[in-house]
Amino acid sequence: MKRIVGIIFEANPFHHGHEYLIRTIKDTLNPDLIIGVTSGYFTMRGEISLLSKKNKVQILLNQGIDIVAELPIFDTLNSANRFASSSINILANLGITDLCFGAEASDLSFFYNILKIEETAQFQKLFKDNLNNNLSYKVSYLNTVEELIPGSKEVLQHANATIALEYLRCLSNYPSITPHVFKRMGNDEEISTLDNFASGTAIRDNYLQGNDVSKFISYDQSLLTNLATYKQNMHTLTLAMFNQKHYLGLNNPVISEGIEHYLENNYQFDKTFDDNLNLLANKKYTKSRIRRSILSLMLEIDSDKVVDYTRVLGFSETGLSYLRQTSLNNVIMNITSKNKQILQYELKTVFLYSLLVNHDYTIEEYQFPLKRKD
Repeated sequence: MKRIVGIIFEANPFHHGHEYLIRTIKDTLNPDLIIGVTSGYFTMRGEISLLSKKNKVQILLNQGIDIVAELPIFDTLNSANRFASSSINILANLGITDLCFGAEASDLSFFYNILKIEETAQFQKLFKDNLNNNLSYKVSYLNTVEELIPGSKEVLQHANATIALEYLRCLSNYPSITPHVFKRMGNDEEISTLDNFASGTAIRDNYLQGNDVSKFISYDQSLLTNLATYKQNMHTLTLAMFNQKHYLGLNNPVISEGIEHYLENNYQFDKTFDDNLNLLANKKYTKSRIRRSILSLMLEIDSDKVVDYTRVLGFSETGLSYLRQTSLNNVIMNITSKNKQILQYELKTVFLYSLLVNHDYTIEEYQFPLKRKD
């Protein structure tokens, strides 16, 4: 096979924008194979997935992805750099030749110019000055780049642009992989307005409010997980976790700078989970960092016990043929007695997800990989 395209998904949930990206990639690049890496029950923002892992993988296969691989929960709940580097490492292990992603700018030179100025002494000085003005890291970064490249802030303030930069940083270690950026369709990711290309944020917000989102996804809305009890259960489990304190002594970069003690000492019993997020978030800790930290503490993820692997969650007949013909390292297909320890955090994650949504999904973890007939 000559051209094997990789895509990194959160798919929370999969929507028309994702379909557009896949369709555009097929029309533009005519790939021989498309491989996707996806997070499972939770996302990089520390949010719960509207789709169970099984439903997410099945939808990706139905939409034309030939191989779906898993981004482990440790990498999902980590920094943007770790999220990007781990995803690309998995895709590289599966043999991709091209990486495709969407962002608010469709010109790679825009992102490369940003990366180039980051290395200059002028950038470093301005960035330090902004930080000294008591601005958050993100605001300091945006203001610095805007001063050196006027107009860039409008693009860089979006999460897709942030992760695009991380992809390109990581790809410097993979010279054989060619990047391609495609302009996102629809409203900004941070806007909750529903339109034909409604963002994941808009769909999530409306779904959690009990609104009908069926027009903005191409599969039955009943496939979305019932999250009616999620927030209350999250609050209860968070309180129980801080009471038990089983997380003490964990080695995890997400749980650093004493954040576990800050959360434990300031999380309030008589507030809702969302109210606590609003109270705890500050210039140092974003809501995403707090959510990721709480989940990492609940799962007791210890970096010393994390093993790198490539787990295939699903494939088409074309994808299976490719996997059989290609030499790959550390690939897991089914859960066995030999790899259960490697997948210990994925098994704990499905158990936590099941507790939060009051539905048992644990059996599904043993049903991978899923198959699609071409």
